[in-house]
Amino acid sequence: MGGVDVWVWFAVLIVAIVVEAMTVELVSLWFAFGAIGAIIAASLSNSLILEFSIFIIVSVLMLIFTRKFFIKLLKKSDLKSNVDTYIGKKFEIDKIEDGGYVYHKINGIDWRVVSSDDEKLEIGKTYEVVSIDGNKLIVKLSVEKKEIKS
Repeated sequence: MGGVDVWVWFAVLIVAIVVEAMTVELVSLWFAFGAIGAIIAASLSNSLILEFSIFIIVSVLMLIFTRKFFIKLLKKSDLKSNVDTYIGKKFEIDKIEDGGYVYHKINGIDWRVVSSDDEKLEIGKTYEVVSIDGNKLIVKLSVEKKEIKS
């Protein structure tokens, strides 16, 4: 019982773990579980057919029954960063500097403001943040008047 087959399946286990560690998706985790089953079978039997069958069966069963659980477990958070919370907010332009650069201060930080449709931005008008590109607030003209707390 056991012998070379155990080491072969142990190598399969190591390769599956290394491949999984190198990827961001669940690619070979299931084969690692299958290899563990095959190691147990190899240590109890000399049948390569039994070992390979257990490897396939355990891998497929783990894929079918645990994939959704592991995807939920490893799913990236949908929480927005502080900056992302500015999208949809409305404000009035604080200042326009020489050269036409437009700025608005949020939480003590001056953000450069750029129109999403190349419209000229003016002090006193209300704009809504539609996206953020680096250190720029991309805005459109808004009909409502509401200001982000500075």
